[in-house]
Amino acid sequence: MVRARKISTNLDNFASYRQGKYYYVDKTGFLRDFLQDGSSKVALFTRPRRFGKSLMLSMMAEFFDITKDSTPLFKGLAISRSKKLCRQWRNQYPVVFLSLKGFFNAASYEAACEQMLQKLQDSCMPYCFLLKSPHVNDIDKMTLKSVMFGQASVMDMQVALYRLCRALSDHYGKPAILLIDEYDTPVSNAEENGFYDTMIKFMQDFLTNSLKENSFLELAVLTGCLRVTRESIFSGLNNLDCFDITYPGYGDAFGFTEAEVYTLLEAFGMADKMDEVREWYDGYHFGNMDDIYCPWGIANYVRDHIKSPDMEPQLYWLNSSANEISRDVFQKTHFRLMESIEKLVDGGCIPVSLQTQMNYGDRYTSADHFWTLMYMTGYLTKASEEQRQYCDVELEQGKTACLIPNKEITRVWETQVRQWLKSEFDLRDIDSFVTAFWKGDTAGAEQALGERLLERLSYYDIQEYTYHVMLVVIFPGPAYTVLSNRETGLGRSDILILDKNQCRAAVIEVKRAAREEDLEARAREALAQIEAKKYDTALRAERTYTEILHWGMAFCGKLCKVVVKKETISLP
Repeated sequence: MVRARKISTNLDNFASYRQGKYYYVDKTGFLRDFLQDGSSKVALFTRPRRFGKSLMLSMMAEFFDITKDSTPLFKGLAISRSKKLCRQWRNQYPVVFLSLKGFFNAASYEAACEQMLQKLQDSCMPYCFLLKSPHVNDIDKMTLKSVMFGQASVMDMQVALYRLCRALSDHYGKPAILLIDEYDTPVSNAEENGFYDTMIKFMQDFLTNSLKENSFLELAVLTGCLRVTRESIFSGLNNLDCFDITYPGYGDAFGFTEAEVYTLLEAFGMADKMDEVREWYDGYHFGNMDDIYCPWGIANYVRDHIKSPDMEPQLYWLNSSANEISRDVFQKTHFRLMESIEKLVDGGCIPVSLQTQMNYGDRYTSADHFWTLMYMTGYLTKASEEQRQYCDVELEQGKTACLIPNKEITRVWETQVRQWLKSEFDLRDIDSFVTAFWKGDTAGAEQALGERLLERLSYYDIQEYTYHVMLVVIFPGPAYTVLSNRETGLGRSDILILDKNQCRAAVIEVKRAAREEDLEARAREALAQIEAKKYDTALRAERTYTEILHWGMAFCGKLCKVVVKKETISLP
């Protein structure tokens, strides 16, 4: 096999991929299947960000565009083997491509409208020749000119795509194909910045004009993360078909299959990395397809390993600004979801009633809405039957077992929850607790916990898992390995803290006391449980640690009592 030369991590332009001879995973088979089906006039595909939606629409634009000859770009790709389809569709239609990807963080409706105008300018400028076309009417010319010169009113913007499609249809004598990428980005931005209702009304009029009333349209394809429905943003669009990640078809249209990943790795001489890549970046279930990989993670992994073959896998998702769990999520859920988050991070499943037609504004209204958002945006995926049985999850009717798809996203959850929680604390308080913890200083640990750290949690509904989660996330970054609810010895320990650099480890058992006077008894009960259940068995078997600490911790509201047993071990 001839090895590939280049891989791109930031291109979403199909022509640049092909002309620059970058490695391209052939997704043109989707276009063949979609066109052969032929039942959708307006189609919406919802997938998490970084799954190749923009590149897919760019590929479609090159294929349809009547102003180009894209035959060389598609040479050797799956769609080119469908000769009849190519004669019927390739370079046969005018194309309008509106990308709302990268919509900036507009702080107001007015600022968002300015950005929308800039995006519409980008879509209209390639067709400036329409302003001189004898086939285009003066009304359309006036609207297009106002957009191109940045002078369009809100009403002009709302009809701009309709007028552009009509002008193109009049000029070429053929209806247009409309492609809109990340249609819901303005809505998401508006929800974050407090003008959701106003933007919903704008988008309702904008999309209705572009899609419902547009008789000059041959076909429209939209992409996004969610289908925004409650406010009737697609009001009256009885020709809209939505293909979300639960739809059984098109499961491999976005994202890489396992076979595609293996072929890619083989092309770059990295076939031996398949097991590592599978552990870190596999695990998504779209439609009836298992083992879908995020293209963003795979491309970045290959790029980095070309330069540094022994490099550890990285959290590429975390470095993507489009995929950041909002801190508001945790503030507004008041720790009520933390028990489930802990279970997920520990490799378990949770039952969710997926609200697939939810809106961005719904995400704080119930646990199911929050988990649905995490599912739709790639933080969770549907568990396979085997995974569900392994996790031993009982499902009520209408519930779906969900879990974190892979090691990368598990680490993202851990990292972002830890960063958020630490932002609520004074780092000096954390440091003082960690120092006292390893010294076995019970007075210092109690002071840091009771007088400082627990004070920050006063506005939460404190349950036993609240203390548990606080202890899990409080240990800083890569210096420690923190394991929660792991089978060890004769049962499941609450928390294991591993510090291999310093050859030390700790077992923590957490109890909650109903009354302040019960604190010490509960703490000693926790310590006795560690020893009775032999929770340190695996730590001793590693023969790595010269110090092992047993911590029994009991909490009552914002009060705590801790006891410790510290053992020094001589290694051979």
